[in-house]
Amino acid sequence: MELGAAEPPRLSEAIDVLEKHLDSRVFLVGQRFTLADASLSCSLHHFQTKGLATQLPRATKRWLGTCTAHEAFSVVTGTASAPAAAASGASASAPAAPFASAEPLVARYSSCVGGRTHIARIVSSPDKGASLIGQQVSVCGWVKTAREANKGAILFVELNDGSTPNNIQVVIDSKAKGFDSLKGQCGTGASLRCTGKVVQSPGGKQAVELLVVDADDAVVLFGGVDAKEYPLAKKHHSHEYLRSIAHLRPRSNYIGCVARVRAALAQATHEFFRSRGFLYVHTPLITAADCEGAGEMFQVTTMIQDMEKEGKNSLPKGADGKTDYTKDFFCKPAFLTVSGQLSVENYCCALSNVYTFGPTFRAENSHTSRHLAEFWMIEPELAFANITDDMDCAEDYLKYCVKYAMDHNREDLDWFDGQIEKGLVARLENLLAEPFGRVTYTEAGHSMLEVLGML
Repeated sequence: MELGAAEPPRLSEAIDVLEKHLDSRVFLVGQRFTLADASLSCSLHHFQTKGLATQLPRATKRWLGTCTAHEAFSVVTGTASAPAAAASGASASAPAAPFASAEPLVARYSSCVGGRTHIARIVSSPDKGASLIGQQVSVCGWVKTAREANKGAILFVELNDGSTPNNIQVVIDSKAKGFDSLKGQCGTGASLRCTGKVVQSPGGKQAVELLVVDADDAVVLFGGVDAKEYPLAKKHHSHEYLRSIAHLRPRSNYIGCVARVRAALAQATHEFFRSRGFLYVHTPLITAADCEGAGEMFQVTTMIQDMEKEGKNSLPKGADGKTDYTKDFFCKPAFLTVSGQLSVENYCCALSNVYTFGPTFRAENSHTSRHLAEFWMIEPELAFANITDDMDCAEDYLKYCVKYAMDHNREDLDWFDGQIEKGLVARLENLLAEPFGRVTYTEAGHSMLEVLGML
């Protein structure tokens, strides 16, 4: 550790003592920011501004970054908290480049429809589309709702293309080219291409809307829908009902938001580990290993279909009376993987830090919200690291993913907050602002015994 030439007496020794104390703790006392943290962090920050203690050891640096990011610290010192977040290690937050502002006005790979603009590029831009007022654009999507006005001379359509949970309102006048093709076919679920001008909306629900009225404007019906037979109505549908219409359920707000957030988190996962020198390893999905007994496994075999083709009613048996797996595809029992851990550990011992990210399967016959037959699992393996390094990596990763979703999928998270789980966004913001609590195995055991009333 390098300290300034005029360092206060025994400063280096004091930092060494602080490092040992913080090695297994988040704060000086307990699990919350206290007056002790405020006082000591202000002193250490003061030494740093004087050019002393410029390079702190790991745990002390993490603690100081957490303290300086706290609102109380900013009140005392008058400093901004943004640099402190970077010092804390949770940093490396995802780049704030929302879809709407980064996407070109005319979307790529849309030449077959004459070029189209993603709806998110309009309604989810920072100015909510105000900068596009007066400009002609084409949007393609599926009708969420449609209603007539002025005795059928005007059609109001809420259109969505899956790029955002928000719709764009399209006002189609009877003078527009293609209007007559919509009669009786423009119900919920119909597929349209609308070309018109972006105008300021007279209503309060949206900043702009698309007006299709001039000679240069047009509407094209790609696929009409009979509203009486379309199963996905405007009203709320249960998850069980959505499962029964799997081909349409991605058009629901719930599944659409889930899909966009999942895609963002998968992207964030790869960006996080690759930016930190991890190597992505593809581990087998069919394996003979049960990964330390991680769970019941789905068996993979070709013998059943072979048996049915040959008209037999039993699997082949060996001399011992047991199933003869030499007749099977792999010549031994094989299963869908419950974890890629055993495979990725081998790579870790040759390539250092690696991770695997892919589907895993569990065959526990338990039908609860906590059991899934299939899910995707992220499994990093670190070489030459200890449990503290593991905890640092886990905290940084989770905060990176949350920050990425907050930056890129805020509209989806706001929809979840309003419709599914109140207070979700506030909890995620708190997760980013607060460090993770860390306790020893012994402390955790004592806490559990206290909860159970055994102490």
